[in-house]
Amino acid sequence: MASPPKLSNVEKTALVISLALAGVFLEIAMFWLGIGRARRFANAGRRFERRLSARRATILVLGDSTGVGVGATRPEESLAGLFAADYPDADIINVAVSGTRVADAITQARRCFEAGLSFDLALLHVGGIDVIADTPLPRLADNCDILMRELGQLAVRTLGWGPRTSGSRRCFRGPMPGSWRLAPAPSRRSSRPLPSATTSSSSTSRRSRT
Repeated sequence: MASPPKLSNVEKTALVISLALAGVFLEIAMFWLGIGRARRFANAGRRFERRLSARRATILVLGDSTGVGVGATRPEESLAGLFAADYPDADIINVAVSGTRVADAITQARRCFEAGLSFDLALLHVGGIDVIADTPLPRLADNCDILMRELGQLAVRTLGWGPRTSGSRRCFRGPMPGSWRLAPAPSRRSSRPLPSATTSSSSTSRRSRT
């Protein structure tokens, strides 16, 4: 049986380059397939809202696709929908938009304030897009501070979901030191984020803008 012909150094180099290029093209194809799937998920996402005339608590949902409920089979199975199930007497307004960054969430909060709205609880879902887009850390820190001030004037309390660990994922260039600003500080777990709002309105404790 004849042995296979040996490749010259030039042929070996050409083979390695061809395999490397094939791998690159495969990665690009998989990336765009993932983008297309994400867009389909985003287009299928439907925000959960529930407006009640007789209410004992008011909840604002703002931020990115997590607040929209992208990936949930039904709006009722999104985080906003699950909150509605836990608080059947709560009025829920949802202004979340897929792709929102912290700077965009500031605009969402300001529009609610300018419309004369106020809430017992704000559910904030934001930060992941800033991590992926590598928003400059000084700008991100400033935007987080502004957003917290806006929400302090809009709601009695804010409950935030942020990318606590996203900045340390291998797909990013090292840990993102500002990701801690996008998540609540560690604290004792509370099973009822609205302990008083379900029994009486606490709107008098909100601060007015100066």
